Amino acid sequence: MSGLIAVTAVLGSAIPASAASASAAADSVGHATSARALAGTSSSFAFGSRISCGSPNACLAVGSKTSASGNTIATAEAWNGAKWKSVAVKAPKGGYMPILTGVSCKSARSCLVTGSYTAKSSGKALAYSMTWNGTALRPAAKIPIPKRGSLIDLNALYCVTTARCVAFGTMTRSSVKSVILVATWNGKRWAARTAGNPGGARLVVP
Repeated sequence: MSGLIAVTAVLGSAIPASAASASAAADSVGHATSARALAGTSSSFAFGSRISCGSPNACLAVGSKTSASGNTIATAEAWNGAKWKSVAVKAPKGGYMPILTGVSCKSARSCLVTGSYTAKSSGKALAYSMTWNGTALRPAAKIPIPKRGSLIDLNALYCVTTARCVAFGTMTRSSVKSVILVATWNGKRWAARTAGNPGGARLVVP
C-alpha cells in the first residue's frame, strides 16, 4: 500500500489525481531543496526530509541534523521568498534525539509538522506533532500509541484543510514485525489506527 493509497482511503476523493501528481513532483523537488536549506545549519551531517509551501513566498522545510558531538537534533528552515531562516525546534518533553519527517502547509501561517523522538523513560521511538503559525513551531496534541506499539515513524503527511490531515508510516510491534500506521488530525486532536500489510508482509517500509 503506497502513501497515496492510504491518504485516499482515509480522505476519500478529496485529492484529485492531478493534484496528487503535482504533489508527488513537488515532493521530489522538495527533498533536494530542503536538503540544501538544512545543510547550511551548523552540523556534521544534515538531512532534509520534507518541504511544503503555503504560498509562493512562504515555505517550511524540516529534517534533522547530527551535531559534532553525535547528537541528533530536529531542524527546520523557513523560506520568505528571498532567503532561508532557521526555526527553533524544541524537543518533546521527556524525549531526546528528535527528528522531523513530515510537513503540510495550507497557508503562509498554517502548517502541521510530524516527527519522532526517543522517550527517556521507555526508550521507545514515539511520534509527535507541531503547528507552525508563520513565526514559530509550537507543540500540538499528542499522537496516541496503538496497543503494543513502539518505534513509531510517521514519514508522510498531507492536509486537505487545516482540520483534515492524515499522516502515514509504520509502527513496530516486535523485533520481527511492523505494521502500517495511519493517523488522522481534525485540527485539535489525533486518532491513530493500524492497517493491513500488503501481501501479508511482516516488515513494511512505506
